[in-house]
Amino acid sequence: MVNLLYRRVVSTKNVNNGVVADIFSELADLLELKGEQPFKVVAYRRAANNIRRLDTPVEELVGTAQLLEVPGIGEAIAEKIREIVETGKLSLLEGLRSELDPGLKELVTIPRIGPKTALLLYNKYGIRNRRQFEQALADGTLVSKGFSAVLAKSIQTALSQIGESSKRMLLIEATDAAYTLLDSLQQANGYDFRVCGSLRRAKDTVGDVDIVALPTVPERKLQPLALELEKMNGSFLAKGESKISWLTPHGVHVDIRLANKENIGAMALYFTGSKEHNVKLRTLAMKKGLKLNEYGLFRDSDGDLVAGASEEEIYRTLGLQYIEPELREDTGEIEQAESGKLPTLVDDGSIQGDLHAHSTWSDGSSTLEEMATAAEKLGYKYLVFTDHSKSESVAHGMTEAVLRRQATAIEKVRSKHPKLEILHGSEVDILRGGKLDYDDATLATLDFVVASLHRKFSSDTNLLTEAVVNALENRYLKVLAHPTGRLLGRRGENGIDLDKVLVAARRNGKAVEVNGQPRRMDLPWMWVKRAVEEGVKLALDSDAHTTGELLNMQFAVKNARKGWAGAKDVMNSVPNVAKLLR
Repeated sequence: MVNLLYRRVVSTKNVNNGVVADIFSELADLLELKGEQPFKVVAYRRAANNIRRLDTPVEELVGTAQLLEVPGIGEAIAEKIREIVETGKLSLLEGLRSELDPGLKELVTIPRIGPKTALLLYNKYGIRNRRQFEQALADGTLVSKGFSAVLAKSIQTALSQIGESSKRMLLIEATDAAYTLLDSLQQANGYDFRVCGSLRRAKDTVGDVDIVALPTVPERKLQPLALELEKMNGSFLAKGESKISWLTPHGVHVDIRLANKENIGAMALYFTGSKEHNVKLRTLAMKKGLKLNEYGLFRDSDGDLVAGASEEEIYRTLGLQYIEPELREDTGEIEQAESGKLPTLVDDGSIQGDLHAHSTWSDGSSTLEEMATAAEKLGYKYLVFTDHSKSESVAHGMTEAVLRRQATAIEKVRSKHPKLEILHGSEVDILRGGKLDYDDATLATLDFVVASLHRKFSSDTNLLTEAVVNALENRYLKVLAHPTGRLLGRRGENGIDLDKVLVAARRNGKAVEVNGQPRRMDLPWMWVKRAVEEGVKLALDSDAHTTGELLNMQFAVKNARKGWAGAKDVMNSVPNVAKLLR
């Protein structure tokens, strides 16, 4: 059984590696806004990136020589890390936050706008916040005053592509925020917590965190939780006996609602959503002479409670199979549950290996040996190294000569891990027209080939689609990686025609990737569902660049579940490598 349970690094100060990295990232942005020396800005950004990729809790390294061995961390930054771990904040950052206009800081959250452009907008054009900017962009006044028309169009396009995702948390960020908070709230004994909302439904981006609290102590309300929250650095938006709305120190909106043992199932169901799913359930209940709300399922005739203690009980009373939270989006799940035809969804234990992982041979931060050891600890039966091909120079893509040297290095690692099948692969760029970055003679030397678009060589949908379709006809290619190329909150989809791509994948017997990198989550889940319906195999991958990122697989699994995928639909659910390579 593969263990991919979400792992978090939590301290008594509500601090983890992600929090420390976020503090340094924000510090770098604010120092740049203030006009600080570029080398300091770069130093803090480098520290943030390396801390985020650490596999060891940073708090365990404070005061040890190991912390100074982390690239980019010297005595000065190590002292700042100590301050963050001990106090939960950084005085230098607090000072900058109070010194700089919040509107100026908000401008750098807009795609294509860095600190320099934000300062230009603020000082020259009088733009004081994001709302003003978007209005001036939309009505043309910004360009009429001399702002670059080319940059304005680029920003407008980026905003339209990413939509609301730029204002929401990634699934991993929301997961981390929720469980870090719950670990802190465990100090207030006497509650059973249920995480609900779009986080529980595994949406790729999350607006806020919904938690239902079931007291395990008679007559207990939410006051003990409020007392614990008061010890933190957040702020209350509302505070009552049955509901708390709270803003974490990092701006995450959390709603906590009180349940009891008779209605905990109804509460969890209602606050998990989606709205559309709940409306369908209430309509179905009405047809059966029942009324469903957050307090339970009641008979219309006498108002008696007939179900509410568990979600399973409610679904069963409504004549439905239990519907997994990821499916609750009103995409046919209720109708399938009525006929008893819901699929058995893939889970973490179904995954037998990772087909897309990087190492220090290209842009990864962990060695072949480190990655293999970590994969073995996860219980994997196989791991495919897919470092970048030669055209991806930014990611230190490998020439044919380097690829051959890597093959020798992988052979040495294999000898140390006889229980783990280690395959030599490559993530090969798809070039204009569908040509792959290595010729067929080179591809034939590899065990496994993953292909991907890394640069949009054309804005023409037809040309991009034609290139991908042609690439899928290459006999050595096994998997099309992160097909839409999106980066949530940063970059929209590349525009390829996924209907045609899925047809080509099925025709050529190729798999399409469900990439677990939290900013990718690519394929998007609705297209995962389409792929399953079309009979296209899926490859669930971490796209890991460090040992810790192998755990990205859990997000690939969540995305696949949301797209109705079962283990039978997943290429790497088979334990036998020979079968995998057919």
